[in-house]
Amino acid sequence: MKENRLQAGSYIRDSFKLMRTLVVTLCTLGSLASLQAETMKIDLATALRLADEQNATLAIQVEKSKQAAIEVQQAWLQWVPTARFGISYAHQDGLLQETNGNLIDVERNGRFEGFGAGGIGAGLAQKPGISTEVDLAKSVFEPLAARQRKIAVDANAEASRLNVMLDVSVAYYELAKANRGLSLAGEAARNAGDLAKVTNDFAESGEALVADAERVAVESLIQQQKLESAKSRLAGASAQLASLLQLEGDIQLQPEEGMIAPLSLTGRDLSLDELIAQAQESRPELRSFIALRKAAEANSRQNSIGVLLPKVGASYSETDFGGGIGSNNNFESDRDETTVAVYWELDRLGIGSMNKSRIQKSKVREAVALERQAQTDIVARVTRAYSQWNSAERQLDLAKDAVTRARHAYELSRDRIYENQGLPLEALQAMKSLAETEAMYLEAAAAYNIAQLDLIASTGQALEL
Repeated sequence: MKENRLQAGSYIRDSFKLMRTLVVTLCTLGSLASLQAETMKIDLATALRLADEQNATLAIQVEKSKQAAIEVQQAWLQWVPTARFGISYAHQDGLLQETNGNLIDVERNGRFEGFGAGGIGAGLAQKPGISTEVDLAKSVFEPLAARQRKIAVDANAEASRLNVMLDVSVAYYELAKANRGLSLAGEAARNAGDLAKVTNDFAESGEALVADAERVAVESLIQQQKLESAKSRLAGASAQLASLLQLEGDIQLQPEEGMIAPLSLTGRDLSLDELIAQAQESRPELRSFIALRKAAEANSRQNSIGVLLPKVGASYSETDFGGGIGSNNNFESDRDETTVAVYWELDRLGIGSMNKSRIQKSKVREAVALERQAQTDIVARVTRAYSQWNSAERQLDLAKDAVTRARHAYELSRDRIYENQGLPLEALQAMKSLAETEAMYLEAAAAYNIAQLDLIASTGQALEL
């Protein structure tokens, strides 16, 4: 039985050695593959600058702002008339009916050229040389509404910038966390490997159980697996940040700093109420909803007053007209035409105008409701960010103390082994605690910095380092 147990233990040890060899081989292949990608060092300030210059979402918002500016200009151009220059020719051959009902057989032609086009016979030019038709209500209120829509678009662009900058900051700290996590995983794998070797030596000398050696060997393999997982997380975090920054090609981003240093961007001099007041004054979403509400009010006034204000039309043409009987076109003379019209319009006998007015008043009420909801959302976001910041600060202090104690415990356990005062297995739990607390501190440091940046963004302040 004892011989069978020894054979089984030898088989298990050989199996774990083979697995360790495979893991080391995979790690080496992964390292060689990573060398093929271009490595670019980056810090948070550089990431934010690149995002401001290259992010697709921000580029789209810039174009939307340009479009809104053109729409404002277009709204004011309702007063500007349209000018036309051209030449037209018409030929008629056949029966025409006079106003008294008589039919006459004619063949005639006419030529119309100059400031206008399309004049035929006694009729006015179909395309006047200069013409305008102005809806006075629309020409007064539409520019006001367009200007408010432009303000809303600009505010949305600013909100998008804040959100993108926050997304980039989060992605950067995910990269920094993954990079530091890879270092910690490597350290834990080395510690576990060293402990496995020492325990195996103790087992071979009879000073430790074979089961203990296998247990520590399993932990070494687990840490090797975590190391591979850390490499994968680093590659994913790099790809996510590169995507936000619109970086092309096979590029591996690496943070400048190896550790995540806690930021100190937000002072303790502002209370939660003061931060909420600052957010309500600065947060761009609220400005956007206020502008949209004002635009809806301008459109509502346009529909209410529109039935009282007339529409005005005018046109003028100055051309040379020539024509004659048959195909002869030997008579030419100056021809001036002027038209003016002022009229009031009741859409569907006033019912259509009334319904349009009711719709616009409903849109005003909708805009007011959205504005109030935005105010509520801002309060909730600032309150949540403030709470997360305070919690993250406390967690960071606890994690820092835990790492200090765990490292001290591991060093004491390791020293006892090297001084032959303890068994290697005694250091296993200390090693695992150190790895866990290092990971906890890393998570807390990243969360603390992200919480600060989130609080700054929630109050509407720019993320600039």
